[in-house]
Amino acid sequence: MIWRIFPILLAIVFSLLASAPALAQKLDLTVQEKQWLADHPKIRVGVMAAWAPLSFVTRDGEAQGLAIDYVEAINRQLDGALLPQPGRFKDNYDRVLDGRLDAMMDLTSRPEREPLFIFTRPYISIPHVLVGRKSGPYFASEADLAGRTVALERGFYAITHFSKNYPSVAIREYNSTSEALDAVSRGEADAYAGNRAVVIHVIEEEYLNNLRLMGRLENSRSVLQIGVGKDKPLLASILDKALQSIPESEHTDIYNRWVGVKYETGFDYSLVWKVVAASLVVILLFVYRNRRLVKEIIAKKQTEEELTRNRDQLEALVKERSLQLEERMKVGNELKTLTGRLEERVRERTAELEKEIDERIRSERAAIASEQRFRALFNNLGDSVYITDMAGNIVAANAQASRELGCSNQELLELNIIDLDAVFTTPESVAEHFKALAESKSMTFETIHRRKDGSQFSVEINVRLIDFDGRQSVMGIARNISARRQAERDASSARQQLEVIFDTMQAGIMLVSPLGTITFANQRMASMFGCKLDELIGSSYVEHVHPGQRGVGDERMRRLIAGEIDHVHHERHYIRKDGSSFWGHLSGRRLEDEQGNLISLVGVVADISEMKKMHEALDYTNQCFTQALSGGQHILYRLNVKKGCYDYLSPAFERLTGYPVAEFSRISLEQLPEYFHPDDRQRIFNYIDEQLASRTGRSVNFDVEYRFRKADGSYCWFHDTNTAVFNEQDELECFFGSVHDISDRKQAEEERFKLEQQLLNAQKLESLGVLAGGIAHDFNNILTAIIGNADLALMRLNQESPVVDNLHRIEHAAARAAELAKQMLAYSGKGKFVVENLDLNRLLEDMLHILEVSISKKAVPRFNLTSPLPTVEADASQMRQLIMNLMINASEAIGDKSGVIAVSTGCMECDESYLKDVWLDEKLDPGLYVCLEISDNGCGMDRETMSKLFDPFFTTKFTGRGLGMAAVLGIVRGHRGVIKVYSEPGKGSSFKILLPAAGRLPEVSNTGSGSADWRGSGTVLLVDDEETVRGIAGEMLRELGFEVVTANDGREALEVFKANPVISLVLLDLTMPHMDGEQCFRELRRMKPEVKVIMSSGYNEYEVTQKFAGKGLAGFIQKPYRLSVLRETFENLERVKK
Repeated sequence: MIWRIFPILLAIVFSLLASAPALAQKLDLTVQEKQWLADHPKIRVGVMAAWAPLSFVTRDGEAQGLAIDYVEAINRQLDGALLPQPGRFKDNYDRVLDGRLDAMMDLTSRPEREPLFIFTRPYISIPHVLVGRKSGPYFASEADLAGRTVALERGFYAITHFSKNYPSVAIREYNSTSEALDAVSRGEADAYAGNRAVVIHVIEEEYLNNLRLMGRLENSRSVLQIGVGKDKPLLASILDKALQSIPESEHTDIYNRWVGVKYETGFDYSLVWKVVAASLVVILLFVYRNRRLVKEIIAKKQTEEELTRNRDQLEALVKERSLQLEERMKVGNELKTLTGRLEERVRERTAELEKEIDERIRSERAAIASEQRFRALFNNLGDSVYITDMAGNIVAANAQASRELGCSNQELLELNIIDLDAVFTTPESVAEHFKALAESKSMTFETIHRRKDGSQFSVEINVRLIDFDGRQSVMGIARNISARRQAERDASSARQQLEVIFDTMQAGIMLVSPLGTITFANQRMASMFGCKLDELIGSSYVEHVHPGQRGVGDERMRRLIAGEIDHVHHERHYIRKDGSSFWGHLSGRRLEDEQGNLISLVGVVADISEMKKMHEALDYTNQCFTQALSGGQHILYRLNVKKGCYDYLSPAFERLTGYPVAEFSRISLEQLPEYFHPDDRQRIFNYIDEQLASRTGRSVNFDVEYRFRKADGSYCWFHDTNTAVFNEQDELECFFGSVHDISDRKQAEEERFKLEQQLLNAQKLESLGVLAGGIAHDFNNILTAIIGNADLALMRLNQESPVVDNLHRIEHAAARAAELAKQMLAYSGKGKFVVENLDLNRLLEDMLHILEVSISKKAVPRFNLTSPLPTVEADASQMRQLIMNLMINASEAIGDKSGVIAVSTGCMECDESYLKDVWLDEKLDPGLYVCLEISDNGCGMDRETMSKLFDPFFTTKFTGRGLGMAAVLGIVRGHRGVIKVYSEPGKGSSFKILLPAAGRLPEVSNTGSGSADWRGSGTVLLVDDEETVRGIAGEMLRELGFEVVTANDGREALEVFKANPVISLVLLDLTMPHMDGEQCFRELRRMKPEVKVIMSSGYNEYEVTQKFAGKGLAGFIQKPYRLSVLRETFENLERVKK
């Protein structure tokens, strides 16, 4: 027996020796690929940080997993060029697209990703499975999840898969596989769908013992590839070749290490050769036992008792042979270690095989059961089912279809729709019907089918488009409705009999549809309404109800229609055709079908007019009694018009208004309007007149809201619902109704309106700010060319030239335009560029003289400065502009009359409620704020003017540009402050600025001095997308002694920089197409860390330098700039270098 399995033993030994990692094949790279690797010694590759076992980061910060093993395998061929960068899937995805990563692992090719990435060959394919709770139902496929909830990772393709193919499945998104599986374990979701390897790892690591693996997803696997940026085709080719060169044995080792059976490696294979002869008998017995075990598992005949017994026998044999080998070969310890390891591997593999076999058996059984259920349902369905191709040929049908048509299934499969349908008898009619079906996807209609013997029967068919055997087909479910048609004829006969019976009854009977239309009535009902039967049927039931009662009973009828009650009994006032009226007792019930759905309302009406007259007096008494007993938080009242005062006021009136009921009941009708708010009186009177003018009956309903003056003089909001009643002589008799205090609701509505207005202002200011900032930026580009050309022309012209005056005028106009651009930047909130800890008191003292000469002589400034005052983090020049704008506005508001402008400073603790009531709610934190308030007693502003106060280009002055107050708001917003405005026409205005108090911070200054005859040397790279800027800036740099090379954008700049190693300085524009200044700066520093880069922009220095803090930016120059500023910037840079 041993010699018979000797070849098997040798095969196993050689396979173990072959499992060691083979040497990687030598990569056959092209010249271009080798050059690319030389230019890019480090390749940034994104890997998943939390997708164990495929890719994850341990607690020690070490990246591990299947993807990391592949990175290491490729690195052995590329000399360690790949640098794994752990991160989330979405972050890695975005970083490859924007160039921060060169490639990413664990990416699957999808149609929507093809335009964005270049994909290598797959390195692993793992199926997607469904996971559910052991106590829950079994899900064999996605279709079993209809109406249930599935947990999925955010950003994964599975979300698109379910949304597109299974819209009936509810989706819940989670940040990770662990969170999604935990949600299933806790019952928050019914199932999870995802990568099988990741699922098994998470379940084991987090002890989710109540979960189990179920069916697999259809056509969904994790086919993992390396995704490379579209701009790096050479890198994609290199990585693809590297993957191709990895030996198959290494692929298998990586797979087994993280996904398959986890074999342990590390023993010395040479030792196997040394002791193989001595341990041959032990290994033969062990392998023989292992093969028997595998066969028994596959056959499902081996039991746990046999496994245990064989294992004990094997352990005894191993121990015995180990002792013998120790005496003979003195290697017993090594042999025992080898035997133990082999046995452990067999046990692990055996358990894995058992698990896989059980899973396959369950899956196959579920699939077979599902198919059997479908076939049983298909063949045992009580309706006929047909499946046809798009030409109308029948390709499948159930047994009921054969029975209905009187033919065999084989005969039926040889027919076309036109052979069995008596309506659609031509291929054209079938094609037209299928065309309509393609648009609606599903439709239901009635037609006539023809049996084999020629007889016909009516059917109702529901058809829809399906995918059958990989082809688009049409499935139709046909129901024989011949019996229904006969039942309808029988019902018609019975209806005629019932009509005869109903017409002989003394009570009126009618059927009313859910929409209120009378669909049936007997002759007695028509007589009671004084009309003909054909006039009554089809009319609206409400038309026959007295106008004064049409609003009564609507709630009960609604509840009856909704099924909340099954009957009603009450009295109704009806009107006849001739205008006379009568009282009837109505008994109404629901008429329902077998499923409880409403068919119609059945009403029986008996004339109770005589009885009603006997109870009229009693009804009046009961009405007053009911009103008297009504109470609660609502005010119930009855206002007697004839008496001119209230008959009744409920006790709630005194609680809500403060007026004693007895005292207020004596108020006359003429005095009552005095208690209404003056703004509401005319509206109330107009509403009452309109309602009375439209009256059609003896009563009219009112529903009005108004403000009512309480005893303490304040006003509250009332919602008044009442009815005006007229007597038989058509005279207004009284008002009775209820009043509800809605002051809280009105206050909430007012606060909500205020918040909506604040949001609207914020959106408007934000959009206008973006517009103003963009215009100013482009404006500065143009001004750079104008000022620069004027500077150069002045330098090169004789000062006696007549053109010099014109050039000075150009300089003056350009300076004014630059000042206008600064105001636009100030409005956009981007004008703060020189930040320092500023004392507002000292700033005002320094500005005292200029403020006095800037305002009208009739305006007297008064300063009330609180000292000491905390400093604020602010820009001094912009704060001067803010103060000057407000002072000039205050002076102009005072005009020709004498007035006072008060300037005050202080500090205050502001809470959230105080910061909410500001011009623009920026959601600032409460705390200590420094206050600057400028007030005047001038003309003031109305509400309309205040609403447009900070709009750009809005002005009330004849010569104004409308940017002063817009700049004020922009400066305040740029300093994270708020502004409060108080103003009344004729009384003056007050502007209060609140700025956060700041601690002492290092001051930033961009001032400097330089000599006019300074000249530089070397080559400068000038990068700007504006041709005019490149032209004038290039001339300026040459004037300063530099050699100049230019580039249109960031990409061209990198190419020029590579081609000119002598470049020592770069003047770089911030905003450019293709690649902006920020990206270009990073690449330049990566290529040459010591290169000096000066950033240029139309935006302010503070905003730009904040982006480059700590990154080695050499300097900044703001557009538009003069030659002197350019010289000073480069001279300062040279001074710093020395």
